Order: sequence, then structure tokens, then C-alpha cells
Amino acid sequence: EGTTLINNYAFYGITSIRTITLPKSIEDIGEDAFGGLPNLECVNYLGTIESWCKINFISELSNPNNCAKKFLINNEEIIDLVIPESVEKINFYAFLNVKSIQTIKIPDTIKIIETCAFKRCSSVTSITIPFIGRSINESNYLKILFDSNEKLNSLKEVIVTKCEDIPSYCFRNCQSLEKVKLPSNLKKIGSYAFIDCTSLQELVIPENVT
Repeated sequence: EGTTLINNYAFYGITSIRTITLPKSIEDIGEDAFGGLPNLECVNYLGTIESWCKINFISELSNPNNCAKKFLINNEEIIDLVIPESVEKINFYAFLNVKSIQTIKIPDTIKIIETCAFKRCSSVTSITIPFIGRSINESNYLKILFDSNEKLNSLKEVIVTKCEDIPSYCFRNCQSLEKVKLPSNLKKIGSYAFIDCTSLQELVIPENVT
């Protein structure tokens, strides 16, 4: 308790580590601090979802979940992830490899969702999100939040709640996607936004969209 920083490579390669408990005071975790931990079973964070979203992970291997089999917040596994309205930014790699997550709900109050925030969250079936991309002004591909190389084989439903623009190729190659609901204030859908969405069954598009 009271520790705010974990240094670069602090626990790298200590193969005997099986559990990690992180205090709520943690703010920054250095480069590859938790890399090379093949026997890591569980990470337990003694804070909140809000404070976890704020932790600055310098690299992918800074987040101990890169190799952990289970992630707990205050001894509870996350299945339905609800980001609190008080959160304005979700940092890089925040929920990396948290395979227990099945649904994600992100409020309209969010301002920034960094790249790979949900990388290797391979059990997610549904996400509710205000915009597609890093911010409402930086539209991009849905898959950059999960890692652009992932196939997103589990994702079946996307509900977009706020943005005015769906960029070109936004949902490209989301082959498991079955349902997409777009916001009532939407004005534009870019070309080939749904190309190779071979399982898409339901697409709700508001009026006056170009």
C-alpha cells in the first residue's frame, strides 16, 4: 500500500510467481515489468475499475495480465465490464488478455480509448461504445481496440451510441459480427464499412444517413 510505481523489468522472468496482488495506489508500471511469467495464475487488484483504467502501462508486458490466467478486482472476476461514467480515458493495454470478460459497456462520457485497451479479450460477445476509434474526433477501425491482427471470433454485437461518423472499413473482417446498432445522430457511413462481415444479420441504420 502506498506504492505508486513499479520499475522497468521489476519482476521480469521470475518464473516462480503464481499470484500477484496490486495495491490501489499503483499509477505507473514500467517497461516489461511483468514479462516472462509463464506460471502466473491470478492477478488481484485492490482498487476499482475507475482507478485501473488510469494505470499507465509502459508496454504490453507491463500489465501482469499479459500472461495471467485470471484477473480479479477486489477478489471478483470481471464478466460484464461496465466502465463508470467518471472515467474519461481507458489507457493502453488496460484490459489486456482478460478472457473472463463477455460484455463491455462504455459510457458516452468517455473521451479517449487507447489502442489495444482490450487486446486479446477473446471472450467478448457484445460491446456498447460511444464511438469507434481512439476518440470521437479520431474515428478508426473497431479492431484497433482489440488489436488490429485479431479475428474477433467471439464478437457478435456492437452498439454505437454517440458518434456522427462511421469511417470506411470500420468493421472490416469482423466475421462473427451478427448485429450492429448505430446512433440516432449518425450522419455518415464510410465506404466498405461492413466489408467481409459475413455473419451480419441485423444492421440498424437511422434515417438521413449518407
